[in-house]
Amino acid sequence: MEKEIKIYDTTLRDGIQGAGINPSVEEAIKIAKTLDNFGIDYIEGGWPGTNPNADEFFKKMLKINLKHAVLTSFGSTRKAGIDASEDKNLQALINSQTPVVTIFGKSWLEHVKMMKGNTPEENLKMISESIEFLKSHNREVIYDAEHFFDGYKDNPKYAIKTLIKATEAGADYLTLCDTNGGTLPFELEKNLEDIFYSLDKYFDVNEKTRKYKLGIHAHDDSGLATANSLTAINYGCKMVQGTINGFGERIGNADLITLMANFKLKINFNFYAEKNMKNLTKFSKQINKLTSQPDNPKQPFVGKDALAHKGGVHVSAVLKKPSLYEHFNPNAVGNKRHILGSNQAGKSNIVSLAEEFKLDLSDKNISNILEEIKKKEKEGYAYDKAPDSLRLLFLKESGGYKELFKLDSCETVTTINKLGEEEAKSILQLKGGTLMESWGNGPVNALNKALLKALIEQGLKNLDIKLTDYNIEIINREKGSAAKTRVFITTKDTKTDKSWKTTGVSTDIISASFEALKEASEYKLLGLDK
Repeated sequence: MEKEIKIYDTTLRDGIQGAGINPSVEEAIKIAKTLDNFGIDYIEGGWPGTNPNADEFFKKMLKINLKHAVLTSFGSTRKAGIDASEDKNLQALINSQTPVVTIFGKSWLEHVKMMKGNTPEENLKMISESIEFLKSHNREVIYDAEHFFDGYKDNPKYAIKTLIKATEAGADYLTLCDTNGGTLPFELEKNLEDIFYSLDKYFDVNEKTRKYKLGIHAHDDSGLATANSLTAINYGCKMVQGTINGFGERIGNADLITLMANFKLKINFNFYAEKNMKNLTKFSKQINKLTSQPDNPKQPFVGKDALAHKGGVHVSAVLKKPSLYEHFNPNAVGNKRHILGSNQAGKSNIVSLAEEFKLDLSDKNISNILEEIKKKEKEGYAYDKAPDSLRLLFLKESGGYKELFKLDSCETVTTINKLGEEEAKSILQLKGGTLMESWGNGPVNALNKALLKALIEQGLKNLDIKLTDYNIEIINREKGSAAKTRVFITTKDTKTDKSWKTTGVSTDIISASFEALKEASEYKLLGLDK
């Protein structure tokens, strides 16, 4: 089945309503350019007139020539009781000079009743007159029917009437919004059947002759934004609205990354950005970086764990015939398969990882590595969370490891001064006599500084690295103070921006931290980051 659809992104408006996402104007412009480069059709830039950042964004975007995307401003219908030409919100939309304007109006009578000065009839006029005003200024108009599905459940005749008024006023798209995110897919499908039937009957058209175009705007409060969006598009909607990586308030919006992958790989819908699908994983990460959000390893299609295989039986099968355990080709979206090493691993895992690590292993090496992984994981190690420590283990067991330094002694002391401030000092000595003392804002920070200084003192260069993440897990809590601590650290090369993850395990948190820090330095010094 083939169908032409439009991808409408609202990351810069709906998306930044999510917690922790607050791009500057310059960052917003970079996001818009990234969306355009990927091939998104519509980029909603925000609500002009509501804050200085939005106004500055639209002003600066006027000077930027987008390759494909059309910049869209967002606002509401006119206020009750005034002329559309006098409405400051509509004037701000015109002044933003975007070729497309999206306005939302009320579909739910409960909302109409709550708005001062509004009535069911006045609300219909607000919708039609606002659209007519925007169309008189030669704008493409997208009408977002806010809370449409809740309004339809409450009073289907009135909800349909709002769509009729918007269509008659000249709206180019009618977007049905599941604003509360509470609609179920089978409810949505039944609603769409009734909506298309009602509109077709009113305008005396059919599927082939209808001129009105519906869109879908789903929120993920029930975990169904993707399902509802796919259902709507499959049923006849021509536009899907959403955000990159599902950003948005509460649970978030429909994730355009997941949707585009499904459109291309599952149901073969045509959309402009499909030509760039092999860069989908990269695109997802770019937006995360620009919004200071972590990559989600569990994100469908593009997440690191989307094609992660741990069990030996699974790995053996997937290496013979990937489709047995994988529902898509990772190359299609620029992702890759990840074979994990763990106590559930079999020989197939080891062979596959050896190929990834570019190691030629003998049968004895394979057996030794498998045995060592199971032994270490019994002690508390978790190599599926620290793949770079696993790579070092492979090197040690295959004879490709070269020990570049050894610890002679280490003492780390934390004190609290009379002001209640923590001070940490680490005194570290490596074999060969190198002694280094360093202060830090915590014991691990002091230890890390002392180790790096000592390594540089010994002539081990190119250590332009920094610790970017530090996590601990208590393995056997029932043993109380004798419980083991598992440490994970992420280290990044400050020049190349590449990062790697290592681990350490001990009943002592400093010993576990030193093991992870030692392996992080070894990983860099052995050139494994290249």
